[in-house]
Amino acid sequence: MNALFFGGAFNPVTIAHIERAKAACQQVGFDQVIFAPTKSRYIIEEQQKGHAFTDAQRIDFLRTVQQAQPTAWMKVYTGEIDAMSQPRTYDSLCACQKLYQLDSLRLLVGTDKLKELSPTHGVWKHMDEIMTQFGIVVMERAQDNAQEIIATDAYLAAHQSNITIVHLEDTLGHISSTQVRQAIQVLQEMVPHEIVSKLF
Repeated sequence: MNALFFGGAFNPVTIAHIERAKAACQQVGFDQVIFAPTKSRYIIEEQQKGHAFTDAQRIDFLRTVQQAQPTAWMKVYTGEIDAMSQPRTYDSLCACQKLYQLDSLRLLVGTDKLKELSPTHGVWKHMDEIMTQFGIVVMERAQDNAQEIIATDAYLAAHQSNITIVHLEDTLGHISSTQVRQAIQVLQEMVPHEIVSKLF
């Protein structure tokens, strides 16, 4: 079994998350994408987002989408939320590899995260181990040039053999979790609070 590890806030999960991940999985010929939501505390304190759905809500959103899929390409991993503190991505990759007994597991990121992978940015830990033990699959959106980003960064260029680029026809570029949260806030301001939950 081969899988892609897709970590993130999923605050909430959107159509763009689902369709991009599915397309990437198909392009690299893998079996599954493992969605791994981070802790809501991490979203608020570390990422400094103004609002985070609860851990239980975000897991429920993902599992609801998973159950609606016609095939078993999507899996939801709750290890990061279940942990006492927010694990590093490398730790989660190792845990998933062991838990699901995978033949191959790669980290799935968008081109917006690709620029952060170089140790000079200080965002990701254990990147050497992630590169060599697992590898990276990058979802390239229409407005980005992943190959150029790699070529102009000495670290990424040195690890180019561990990076796979998948080109996506991005018709969903206008969709983001931030926009969903903003739309919900506007809705809450426009209708009586007693009926907000009935609108979903």
